[in-house]
Amino acid sequence: MSIDKQQEIEKLKQQQQKENDERKKQQEKELKELKEQLERQEKIEGTLKNILKEEDSSLIELTINALIPWIIENSASINEGNLKDLTKRLGKKSKSTTKTPPNKNYYLVDTITLKEEASDFCKELLADKDVFILEEDNNFAVVYNKAFAGKVKEEAKKLNFTAGDLFRKHSNSVKTLPPEHDFDVSKFKKTEFVSYTYTPTQPKK
Repeated sequence: MSIDKQQEIEKLKQQQQKENDERKKQQEKELKELKEQLERQEKIEGTLKNILKEEDSSLIELTINALIPWIIENSASINEGNLKDLTKRLGKKSKSTTKTPPNKNYYLVDTITLKEEASDFCKELLADKDVFILEEDNNFAVVYNKAFAGKVKEEAKKLNFTAGDLFRKHSNSVKTLPPEHDFDVSKFKKTEFVSYTYTPTQPKK
């Protein structure tokens, strides 16, 4: 066999080896991407299962309102049947609901008794931006009734409570204000709050 022929064969072998190496790298890359995708999918499915089991209306509202911007951004991915159902339901709701937002409830909470029962929860609650120490008596806090999240929610869950139930348990009065107001709620007097009787929204599990 001539030298030129041998060189040609060797060159073809090298080219074939190079193609095999590149194909192998591509397969490894695709396999890695598939594995990462499956891991993300498993994590998302786990989160969705927890969301679908949620029964607390305030947490359902919080979750939906957090997802709406993402749903709008990715609306092209909604299948036609779901899009029709969603449009129909939202159309009915927009006709039946009033444009006036609900009033806001502020509970006067005894921080002494709350701290005795749930010190970590009390600490996280008092750090929230919608919780104010009462100037008249700093043993009381004025707590805006909202869907608490983060550490406040976590500490309440450790005690088998929702955050709302746990702080309202230590309140016997409430003040209702318009949805838009400029009151400094920390300056209210205790006598300005209306008597309130605590009733849990959910039984302890």
